[in-house]
Amino acid sequence: MGMKILFLPPGNGRFICADGNGNYPACRNPHTPMTTSQNSSDGDHGFQIAPMVDVVFVLLLFFMALAGLRQQEGYLKASIPGGEGIIGDFPFILDISAKGEVSVNGTQYATKSDRELTELAAWLQNLPDSERTTNFIIRPNSETPHERFIQVLSLLKKSGFQHITFA
Repeated sequence: MGMKILFLPPGNGRFICADGNGNYPACRNPHTPMTTSQNSSDGDHGFQIAPMVDVVFVLLLFFMALAGLRQQEGYLKASIPGGEGIIGDFPFILDISAKGEVSVNGTQYATKSDRELTELAAWLQNLPDSERTTNFIIRPNSETPHERFIQVLSLLKKSGFQHITFA
């Protein structure tokens, strides 16, 4: 009969051999630990600085490459409410309801069905030139359709108003 090799549970790194009769002829005692050669060069070499320097250089190159890809922010010029001189004595407050109704300082100028905002456009055209520098504060409802908001914003821009802020 040939030799059979029986592996012990993983992690202990040992195996035992047995013949068919349960004898352990040419095998070592399974209860003694395995020894390594005294000439082995494997072992703890201590802290290695060369791999650490390599990693630091790779990280340095990575972040240097990313720095060149950074996008410049701040191209959009916007007036921020508050501060000095941004809001005059009495600004126009333009409210847009969730239904699309538009009112300025409490007076309604457009209903949901008025897609062209004709009454609001006529009111804006009749304002004197001195009023064109007055600030408009647009206060849309959180449920206001985006299309209606853009319609109002485009009408204000087309009418020549430059000082438009949002609340």
